[in-house]
Amino acid sequence: MSQQTLANMVLIVINAFWGLSYVFMKLVLGSLQAFNIVGLRFLLAFLISGILFYKRLMLVTKKVIISSLMLGTLLFGVFTFITFGVSMTSASNAGFLVSLTVIFVPLINYLLVRFQL
Repeated sequence: MSQQTLANMVLIVINAFWGLSYVFMKLVLGSLQAFNIVGLRFLLAFLISGILFYKRLMLVTKKVIISSLMLGTLLFGVFTFITFGVSMTSASNAGFLVSLTVIFVPLINYLLVRFQL
């Protein structure tokens, strides 16, 4: 199997898991609140990352930790809003709306850079 074929297969699997995450989120929202879902998601990611990258984490500087906390807080907010959005609409609508960021971020960036305020 060529590397290109393997890369395409991996992208398909990643997209499938990404799309299914909204369905699972909708299912879990029946038994947990949005903050609990996001908190568990971040805790699980932290634990898995900590196990996989333990040696690298020991070399992290204070500046990197502070920057990571700031970005992590921002990401937590984004995931919380997405989870609340999934609770108020269908999983397919939520996935579609979130995927629109791929279109709007470059467009907004172009407008801001071209027409600097």
